[in-house]
Formats: sequence, C-alpha cells, structure tokens
Amino acid sequence: PEFNCLKPVGVAGTDIPLTDTGSINLDVVEENEITVDNIDFSEINLDNIKRLSSYLAAKISDYPAFPEPGKNFTALPVLREGTLKHIFCIGSESDDYYSTQEISLANLVISQASGFYDREKALLNATRLLTMGNMISEISHDLRKPLTNIRGGLQILRDKWPNIVANSDFFDMAESEIYRLNELVRELVDFSKPHKYETEMVDLRTIIGRAAELLKPEFSKKEISFKEKYSDCSWEVMVNKNQIMEVFLNLFLNSVDAMDGGVIQVTGKIDRPSFKKTDYLAITVSDTGGGIKSENLSKIFDRYYTSKSTGTGLGLAVVERIISAHGGTLNVESEYGKGTSFTIYLPV
Repeated sequence: PEFNCLKPVGVAGTDIPLTDTGSINLDVVEENEITVDNIDFSEINLDNIKRLSSYLAAKISDYPAFPEPGKNFTALPVLREGTLKHIFCIGSESDDYYSTQEISLANLVISQASGFYDREKALLNATRLLTMGNMISEISHDLRKPLTNIRGGLQILRDKWPNIVANSDFFDMAESEIYRLNELVRELVDFSKPHKYETEMVDLRTIIGRAAELLKPEFSKKEISFKEKYSDCSWEVMVNKNQIMEVFLNLFLNSVDAMDGGVIQVTGKIDRPSFKKTDYLAITVSDTGGGIKSENLSKIFDRYYTSKSTGTGLGLAVVERIISAHGGTLNVESEYGKGTSFTIYLPV
C-alpha cells in the first residue's frame, strides 16, 4: 500500500516482465500499468478476507497487465504492528475455493516471506544510502564556505550602517535564514543515513506561521491568500523544528508554483489515516491550483520526478523522508484542474 494505491513488489504466473533477479522489469512495463490506483483504504475491512478479496478483484480487473481474477481469487493482508504493510494475492484457474487450512498455510508463508523482503530491501537501501551519504558529505563541505562568506558580509554591513540595521528587520531575518541553511547543510550529510533526530517540544502552529511569513512576498506576487484553521486541541509536538519548517516551505512553494491567484488553506485536527489504528495530529495543506493528473499521483514522492521544467524532483521526496523519520505518514488528494491537498499525520 502506498497512499491511495497498491504497487506490486513481485509477481508469479503472469505475463508481467521480470528481471533476472525476479523483480518487475520497469524498463519494459510502465509503472502506471501495474499500479492499482484509487484504493480507498477506509472501505477495506482487513478482518473480512472475502470482502477484501472481492474489493481488490474488482479493482485489478481494470488493469490488463494482470490476469483476470478467478472465482477463488484471495487477498491476504500482512500487518506489522497493526499497520497494513503488504497484500498477498493468490488465485488459480480452478473454480474451487481455498480451504481454511490452505489460507492459514498461505498466511504463514507470506508472513515469513514479507519479513525477509523487508529486511532485504532495508539492507539494499542502506548500501545505496551509504554511497549517497559519502557524496553528500563532500558537497556539504563545499557549501559551507559561501554561507560563511555571506554571514561575514552581513556583519560588515551591520558595522558600516548601524542606523539602517536598527530600523530594518531584514538583517535579523537574513541571519536567521543563513543559520537555518547551515543547519540544513549539516543535515544533508544524514539525508541517506539513519539519523537520530534532535527533537524538542514545539507548537506546530508557530512553525507553520513562520513558513508562511517567509513566503509572504511570493504570496503577494501571485495574489494568493493564506488561511489557517485549527481545531481546539494541543498543538505541542516533539519535532525537529528546522526539518518540519522545510516540510511546510516545500508544500507552500509547490502550491505557489501551481497557482495564479487563489487560496492556500492550512487546517489541523486530531485524525487518523485510514490504514492506522491510532490518532495522529493531522495538518492539511490545500490549494486551488491546477491539481495533479491521477496517473502522476503515485510518482510525486519519487526522487527526481518533477512535472516542472525547472524543478529538481527532490522537494516532495524530502518531505516524505522527514515525515517518515518523525514516525508520521503522508497522504495526497488531488483533482486535476481544481487543486491539491497534502495531509501530514504526526504522532500525538
């Protein structure tokens, strides 16, 4: 499961092309051909195998890359700490339904197999991220020097024009942002490595307000109004302040890029994702921009994917990484031509 879609991690007994190692060959088949979109996890009762199987069979039938589900098509959920991690689908050309014993055996096998898969995936990611970490460490070292020079230049201007400095907020804001950039450069080293975040108890609304304040010139330039609405609950959360600031700056800038006039609305309340069983602090950032095409929704958090001519494709990948590192999750809903909503779920 990924947001509102299901992505296959392996197949057998189908015409979907595989690599020599047995994984799906994405050089031959397009990802959108095998990604089952528009899954409403709130409609899925994981305790009712028959209903879950019928629901997914109807969805999969719309994708020619998969065999047409037969009468005995069965979908088995795999849970980790109460959270849906995988769905194992089995079926055959026979009209005979699987017995209780066969389903129990399949559950046992897939539970063990998914554990091996998760560990192998984590090991592969760790190897890749170690290489990236070494490269980013070198780049970060080179970035520190120009930031130091800028900070030194600001100090010279402070000494040269103290009267101007005393009557302007620019210098304080510039130094604050240089400090934040230095922090981000330092954290770039940890972009691809396991990282123990230094967290503190912060009122999330102050971070959101600060991000909006920094982007006021962008909002004004495009005639965008910014609105906030929060439910009556505690907004104190344990977070890394700089990184959560980066999350909201990225989301707001994405909205600005997609809009010419309109509204960016931030709402907050206590809620829970459809695939979780505990309450989270939910913050939704909505805009009235152009929206995202449905076929692109499953790609927007992939590194280097972008629909903008000048984009790097890293903004939303960074957002997802930061929220995951805080033990949270992320959801996106969009209607092409009308707007997009990102909902961040952080542990209460």
